[in-house]
Amino acid sequence: MGTQRAKRTNSQRTSIRQATLDDAAQIAGLITALGYPTNARDMRARLEGLLADPGYVTLVAEQGGEALGVAGACLARFYEKNGLYARLVALVVSEASHGKGVGASLVRAVERWANGKGAVEIFLNSGVQREGAHSFYEKLGYRETGVRFSKELSASEGRR
Repeated sequence: MGTQRAKRTNSQRTSIRQATLDDAAQIAGLITALGYPTNARDMRARLEGLLADPGYVTLVAEQGGEALGVAGACLARFYEKNGLYARLVALVVSEASHGKGVGASLVRAVERWANGKGAVEIFLNSGVQREGAHSFYEKLGYRETGVRFSKELSASEGRR
């Protein structure tokens, strides 16, 4: 996936490109701002695995060398029907870039990636407290279809 143009902001263009390990610090800042504290070292370690896996994509919205947002997605196979689906697993845009089309550009880029990989549907989770995000996704054509459940697993549970 090459660099794509997003909405023009100020006098510079925002581009969407694949993330690199050099983006770790800026991505860590964005993820932390979303409410998931992390640091550049840990983010770099995560990115090493994510960027090496062809079933994942990590995209950065950038303007003038500054990461304005990041999106991450992965592919999986359906059990209930034939084909592949994509899951948007991360989307965060800097507070200063809200309402400027950066998030929508990242989502559209993920959708193009997923479509190019043969996915027939895309899913995402969004916390119940993120009502603004819910409206954002609905404006992009997403609809609420279920409820998410979560459980942390301890190391001992995996050995039972």
